[in-house]
Amino acid sequence: MSEKYLEVLKDVIAGRGDQDEIRASWVANEAYKRLDPEGKTPYEVRHPALIHMRQSASSLIRGKYQSADGAISEQHELFPTLQKMYPVPDEKDCVSRKLELLTFEQCMWNVRHLRQEGKTKLKHADALEQWALDNYGRATAAA
Repeated sequence: MSEKYLEVLKDVIAGRGDQDEIRASWVANEAYKRLDPEGKTPYEVRHPALIHMRQSASSLIRGKYQSADGAISEQHELFPTLQKMYPVPDEKDCVSRKLELLTFEQCMWNVRHLRQEGKTKLKHADALEQWALDNYGRATAAA
């Protein structure tokens, strides 16, 4: 698949930036309609393409509001240390919702996930540090 579909997905996401919620399935469907406006693609091709586009849209949506290293890439104007949008649990779709519209339960869900990510990163750092000590034989670890 060409890179064109990624550009179309990014364009659709950018066009939905003012919405309260962004769903990967919406983005994928809208992008697919732009790529195949007459709907001529057979179902056997369209269906797997939409699944792939939904997965790509999920990654792009997550990437817009939080970078791979956990740094905040687009911040909330009232709370500069918080993101504008956060993921919400949804069994069928990747959904991000504006901070102000999150329920208490959705906030706590994000808190649990962020804390778990933090614990996982600390374990990774500990393992890498131990590997470096074992392989380079240095007595002191880098701070």
